[in-house]
Parts: sequence; structure tokens; C-alpha cells
Amino acid sequence: MPPHWDSDAAWYPTAPGQSGHRYAGEQTWSGGLPPGVRLWVPVIVSFLVQVPAIVLLTWPGRDSGLAGWVLTVVLAAAGPVALIGARRFPGQVVAVAAGSAGALLLLHPDLDVPPVALAFAIVLGIGGGARVWVYTTVVSTWVATIALASILNLELHPLRVAFTTLALTLLMGVGEFSRSRQDRLGELRRSASALRIDAEQKERVRIAWELHDVVARSLSQINAQAQLALQLIDVEPDRAAQALSSITATSTTALEEVRMVLGILRSNDEVGLTIDVATEFGQTNVESAR
Repeated sequence: MPPHWDSDAAWYPTAPGQSGHRYAGEQTWSGGLPPGVRLWVPVIVSFLVQVPAIVLLTWPGRDSGLAGWVLTVVLAAAGPVALIGARRFPGQVVAVAAGSAGALLLLHPDLDVPPVALAFAIVLGIGGGARVWVYTTVVSTWVATIALASILNLELHPLRVAFTTLALTLLMGVGEFSRSRQDRLGELRRSASALRIDAEQKERVRIAWELHDVVARSLSQINAQAQLALQLIDVEPDRAAQALSSITATSTTALEEVRMVLGILRSNDEVGLTIDVATEFGQTNVESAR
């Protein structure tokens, strides 16, 4: 998934053998709990904390009519439901959660139900690489909420305003900590992968040299025996036959050694194809030598 237009996350190449690039923010979703758990736990927790309490505390006839109660319940459920898309659209989810929480505060300034969905959205949004969305949306929504409350003569206790501001700041700090931790883990993974690839490459070079030595030595022996056989084929046929037999034995031994060396490289289909081709080539040479 490409980064959002406002994202500060970088592009990182995928693992070897894969095409394209991977969005750095996606690393925050790797490892640890299964993806389904990471997706649904914030949704379920925030829904259970917010919606039932608000449904009971704003039941029709207590503070407002049925229409006002339905609107309140919809706003209470908007944040938790929006968290379902936090993985793909972290910035937009923060905007929905912040807007619904601000609207709830203006509709019912006396409610003390914590906006858990907004808390999850802030942490997941920063972790998902949508810092600009989080800071811009949360700060502007909170300032607008305070301003509208003043215009509408709604009483917001100064301690509540201060506590909410502090809580939002702490949540952003938690999000930054989580993001930096994931960035460090991602960097460690990439470093470990690079070291592993380098070690594999060195091992392949070493095996290639061993293969070269095996083939070169065997071909030298075969060449010497072939020249001897050509010289003795008319003069001493028995010795010429022994030389040809030696060529056959040397070819067979070389083929087995090549198979043994290449067997170490059986890590993927491409190498397996190389082994099959080399085996067929060796068998053809053995048959020719016979």
C-alpha cells in the first residue's frame, strides 16, 4: 500500500524475491498478535466502553427526545466502527473519531464517558504513518470544540479542558514511542536480512570456487588420459582401453562430486533447475567418454 499524501513514512524495498516496495507504516502491523486480533480488539473494546454507557446515560426522555438520542448513539458508535479501517486509512479514521468525540462533547457536555476510540485512533494513526492527519485533526477539532462550547455557552470545566489536553498529548507521545520502536525493529530486520543475504552470497561464492576446482581437476585428468589413449590406441590397445576406463571413472567421480556440491545449493527451484541441467550435462559427457 502506498503512503498517504501526508505521510512521513518512507518507502522500503520488499524482501528479496518480491517485487515492488513496502510502505514503512505497514511494519507496525507485523509480528506479535494475529492480524485479526490486532484489528478487532480496539474496535470491540472501544465499542463496549463507549456505546452501552452512552445508550443508558442518554436514554430518551432524560435529556433529549428520540431523535437526539439516536444521533448521540450514532456518534458514539462512529469512532469504534471507523477503527475497522484504521489499518488502511489511519488518517481518515482519526478524523472520524475526533469529529464524533467533539460532537458528543458539545451535545452532552456532562457525559464522562472516555473517547476510547479516539485514543486508539491516535496511537494507530501515528503508528500507521499519518502524523500530519493526527496532529492537524486532533488539535483543530479540540480547539474548535472549545470555541464552539464557549459560543454556545456550554460549561466546560477548566480542569476537564486541561485534563483532556494532557491526555491527548500523552496519547500522541505513546503513538510516537510505538512508531519509533517499530522503526527501530524494522531497521533491525532489514539489517539482519542484509547480513543473511551477504552471508548466503559469500557461501555461494565459496561453493562456486569448490565446484570450479572439482571440475577443473577432473577435466585435466580426463584430458591427460584422452591424449594417452590416442597415442596408444594403435600401439598398445590394452593400455588405451585402460586409459578410456580411467576417463569413465574420473567422469563418474567428478559427476558425483558436482552433485554433492550443488546439492548444498538446493534452496529454490532455480538452483534445482541448475542441478538438473548440470546432472544431465555430466551424464552426457560420461556416455560420450564411454
